[in-house]
Amino acid sequence: MGALLISVAAYFLYMVSGILVQKRREDISMLRSRGISTVQVGWMYALELFPIVVVPVIAAPFIALLIVSQLGRIGAYEIITRGDALPIELSWIPFAAAIGAGIATTLILVAPAVIQARNSVVAEKKLAARPTRRPLFQRFFLDFVVLILGGLVIWELRTQQSIVVTDAQGEQSVDVAAMFGPALILVAAALIFLRVFPTLLRIISLIAGRRAPVWVAMALWKLARSPYQYAWPILLLVMASGLGVLAGTLSGTLELSADQRIQYETASDFHIESITARGGIGGSTMQDLDSIPGVDALALGLKGDAKFGTTGRGYEFDLFALDPGAFADISWFRDDFADDPLSSLLETITVTESATDVLLPDGAIEIGMWTRSDPPAENLFLWVTLKGATGRVGVVTLGPIQGPDWHYQSSVIPDRVVHPATVASIRVFEPTSGDSGTPTTFTFDDMDALVRLPDGSVERHLVIPFESREDWGTLATSEGLDTEFSLVDEPPELGMHSGGQVGQLILGRGTAAGVRGIYRSVFGDALPVLASESLLEQTSAEVGVPFVAQVFGLFTPIVIVDTVKYFPTLDPDRSGFVVADYGAISNFLESLGQGFPNGRNEIYFATQEEDLTELISEVR
Repeated sequence: MGALLISVAAYFLYMVSGILVQKRREDISMLRSRGISTVQVGWMYALELFPIVVVPVIAAPFIALLIVSQLGRIGAYEIITRGDALPIELSWIPFAAAIGAGIATTLILVAPAVIQARNSVVAEKKLAARPTRRPLFQRFFLDFVVLILGGLVIWELRTQQSIVVTDAQGEQSVDVAAMFGPALILVAAALIFLRVFPTLLRIISLIAGRRAPVWVAMALWKLARSPYQYAWPILLLVMASGLGVLAGTLSGTLELSADQRIQYETASDFHIESITARGGIGGSTMQDLDSIPGVDALALGLKGDAKFGTTGRGYEFDLFALDPGAFADISWFRDDFADDPLSSLLETITVTESATDVLLPDGAIEIGMWTRSDPPAENLFLWVTLKGATGRVGVVTLGPIQGPDWHYQSSVIPDRVVHPATVASIRVFEPTSGDSGTPTTFTFDDMDALVRLPDGSVERHLVIPFESREDWGTLATSEGLDTEFSLVDEPPELGMHSGGQVGQLILGRGTAAGVRGIYRSVFGDALPVLASESLLEQTSAEVGVPFVAQVFGLFTPIVIVDTVKYFPTLDPDRSGFVVADYGAISNFLESLGQGFPNGRNEIYFATQEEDLTELISEVR
């Protein structure tokens, strides 16, 4: 629209200048016959326009800055500026634009005088006595050239679907040619009409000469004899009409676009981000927020960075963890963002089933299990991660794994682990990193707990007999999913449970900061996620094929279950993104003795309140 407005304004200036010059064409012709040159005529008109152009050039930047600053007091910006003026900065750019506009205006206004100065007195008499011949653009078919150029620009705009282009360096800029596409089409349509207009007038005048009154026939004959003197007002009328139609239709489109951009950035009616809550936001906090008058619904979210693969040079992308059910109920989503509706998409990443909890007996004061490693590995330590009733996680170190023979290892359960507690993971630690782990086979059986009874005595209770592989997942390492977990035959008279199987981990060279092992699976073999189409284009990831990514610094098995073009609050062009289940990631981190990073939490709210000022202050 801006390009069309500039085109109409420039043409209007040119036409008005031409009309003024027409009134003085005899004077100009006389001056030319007295020896004045065409350049001198141009300078004469430029000097006349000097005060008319210079004053606006100087005043325009200051007036524009004043108007822009006062836009902050309009209702649309009031919630952001709180009724104050928008902050502005005085720079050279407005002055450069004003000077450029002043020079362009001067050239447009001087051009008709320079063109007129080429005619002598004799030429002026001929023009007055004879009809105007066809204009230049018709003699050289420039109207068809403009039409073809406009069609090419419109085709390019429809192909790339944006006036923003990205160069080879990844920098974005506005395609100026695409901006002038509508103006070119409109001008071409007007010029084509002017080619048909004289013929149409001749036909009408012939018909009117036989049937219409004399005054009508005379007027039409004069129009048909000199049709091109009316060409310029007709062209202006066509362009102004097109501008009016475009403004009427574009205003609704721009308003809808602005509204949807805001909805895309906020997802819900409003949301709070960068919340400081180490380890995530608890259920009690959510209940307190949900009970605030005016809050209809809310959903948890968390933003973070992730990295494709297991190396430090992996492709970086954004991770958005959310509560799928709650987010689907309150978030805005457009149909062209994906092939399926939001509720269906989020249902595919919802983790509804996870491993059953392995509870420690009440009163457990010590935990232990039978272990061996073959071939022996020095400095290989056994860790058991326990999750207390309060959600706090504790890591119990059972000491070094002592070699190819079976040994019983145990350790005291720390007081910070509040009962009832569950077993979250079993890991081995080696003081190394990356791909420097010692390859070995770690075998283990019969995890038990020493329980203090009410009478003060103690007894051992079997916790895990390791007779089933179900509900256990292997931890990814720097080599990917190279750790293998299986069950093998149990040797006779091993442990407190005479079963038929023992657990076995085949460890490779890969580690995760020296750690390898198994955990109580919270999402099956891999975390299901939605991914942006841009992420698949930039990486080797495929739908349905698991891969390992670094999520909050931890190697995490991930599988893409579906793709989207866009997702609220996320920018697919920045680096790509994935969307995952908040609860599944939280449980996975807890199984490894970690929590969400601080300051990354977000909460999304739905409300029917018109004025959000009081509600937001209450939420804070």
